[in-house]
Amino acid sequence: MTTDQLRDTYTGRISSFQNTTRHHTRLMNYLALLRLIMLVVLVWLIVLGVKHHQSLFYLGSGLAAAGFLFLVSRYNRQKDLRTLNTRLRELNELEISCLDHQFHSRPDGMEYADSSHPWSHDLDLFGKGSLYQFLNRTSTLKGSELLAGMLTTEPGDMETIGKLRASFEKMLYVHCTRCEYCMPCPHGVNIPFNFIMLNEAKWFGEVTPPMRNWYNSFSQIEEEALKTLNGASHLCVECGECLKKCPQKIPIPEKMKEVSEIFSIQK
Repeated sequence: MTTDQLRDTYTGRISSFQNTTRHHTRLMNYLALLRLIMLVVLVWLIVLGVKHHQSLFYLGSGLAAAGFLFLVSRYNRQKDLRTLNTRLRELNELEISCLDHQFHSRPDGMEYADSSHPWSHDLDLFGKGSLYQFLNRTSTLKGSELLAGMLTTEPGDMETIGKLRASFEKMLYVHCTRCEYCMPCPHGVNIPFNFIMLNEAKWFGEVTPPMRNWYNSFSQIEEEALKTLNGASHLCVECGECLKKCPQKIPIPEKMKEVSEIFSIQK
């Protein structure tokens, strides 16, 4: 499915869950009113029973008590359904936020980062903007541990490894592993993070407002970039210092120019 199709799907679900939530809220209001009336009737019948000592009033109060408990049960059921639909709406809103590149508030799994792991750091599995943060929809400790384990456990056979590698390569436009051998750039360009922006723009097929805001947060002038080492791609002067350092043989100056073109920032 395309990004627009996914967005339409999530938007339709959100509208449906909102309507269902309003329906359950209305039923809860009706049930709350009936429950109050039934409670008043129950108290009134008990008072009459005590006053007149007639079994009919006691029988009526028993029936009223049963009706009151039934209404309480129905009210709680509608409340649970409303909570469920509210949660489902929030989940779909989360998916739209992720489509808009707004997933950086999600847990990034840094507690699972292991510097001794043979390849998790190279693949950028944990941390800000990582694959874990992008995929994470877990809500329990067990779920987050399972996701981290799936990402860091080596598959059992070469065929599975090959399929996973092919899938991973499709996800990346630039095969930067963020090893940072190319850093520091003599002109302050943050090469790995500019590649993150390029890959994510290619992932989504567009530059979303959050992406542009993140890119614009990079240092835009060389004097500042030399201090922060967080410079934007348009500061690249194609000196070629990074080319001989990159173990992936990425044509870095060429790709920096492409980042600038995609984000509409010219040198």
